Amino acid sequence: PGAVLLRTANTADGMVGYLSDKHRNVGWFSARLDDVLHYVVARLSVPFIMLALALMGKDWRAAWRVALRDHVQTSSPNKGWPMAAVAGGLGVRFEKLGYYSMGDGEVVDDPEKIRETINVMKLTALLFFVLVLLPLFALIGIHVQLFIEDLLLGLIGR
Repeated sequence: PGAVLLRTANTADGMVGYLSDKHRNVGWFSARLDDVLHYVVARLSVPFIMLALALMGKDWRAAWRVALRDHVQTSSPNKGWPMAAVAGGLGVRFEKLGYYSMGDGEVVDDPEKIRETINVMKLTALLFFVLVLLPLFALIGIHVQLFIEDLLLGLIGR
């Protein structure tokens, strides 16, 4: 249920969370809900991104430096953290003209850099799964998860 709520908020934000007059009343709530739900996750992603970069032989120290410096450049309070960390670690610049410019390198369209970015993302997700989710599942167990799911499903009337 938590994952469904997160995806729903994120999808609604992507669909109507824009700052246009047409969607301002609908989009405001979905954008703020998405911001609240991703607040902690966005910040916790940076150490995992740094670890992935270190394992890939990339500049993990620059990832931290650039994340601290450039995370505030986006309109979202969250998306700047992982974007800036990846840009710093790969030594490139992520840029959306008129909105943000993160990192110290060049803006590149090299397929190899795009592949490296995807590999950082995949390794970051794998590290989070192995270092956080598996231990939590082993320690807490399936019974607690099933209890929470039953409780939440009971609240929505299923």
